[in-house]
Amino acid sequence: VTLGSAALAYSTDTPKAESKLQPLGEDRRPWLLAGYRRLHQFSQRCAEKHDLDELLSAMLDDLIDVLRADKGFVILLEDGKPQVRVARGTATKPVDAQAQISDSIVQRVLERREPVLVSDALNDTLFSKSKSVIDLKLSSVSCVPLVTQGNLLGCIYLGNDRVANLFGPADLEVLEVFAAQAAHEIQSAT
Repeated sequence: VTLGSAALAYSTDTPKAESKLQPLGEDRRPWLLAGYRRLHQFSQRCAEKHDLDELLSAMLDDLIDVLRADKGFVILLEDGKPQVRVARGTATKPVDAQAQISDSIVQRVLERREPVLVSDALNDTLFSKSKSVIDLKLSSVSCVPLVTQGNLLGCIYLGNDRVANLFGPADLEVLEVFAAQAAHEIQSAT
């Protein structure tokens, strides 16, 4: 078929060239495996160490590395109010605990006891009008509740302000598994 200066050709034959695209999810397997290895290491550290802040810091370092975040926070409820217990950044980007968290995202996770995955916070229909999202120029955020035996203890918050659409459902799944282990350790320590 010729349309103007462009010619289109259709064929029922299967192309002979091999596709260079990998099946969806194929390239994520090594990353997921790395996440679960880190979870195993975290579980071993939990059995060996008893300093909660040290354990939570190590967990955040693992999550930041595996999930490619810039920052991570463990936020615990103290007298019913969320308080940052541990804050971590990358080696090149230290964090200011109170200045880098979206209170609206944290509030939603704590109120609903459900994880929140925000791919592009500045363009998200639910959070784009939030003062903290606008002021912080947030991009990707993943936040999950810390719940054990029905008790809400707080949440884990991860963010990357440079890359939109960084976190996906598989990232959230890894974070939720870490959160379950962390919640158990926090409950045991208190």
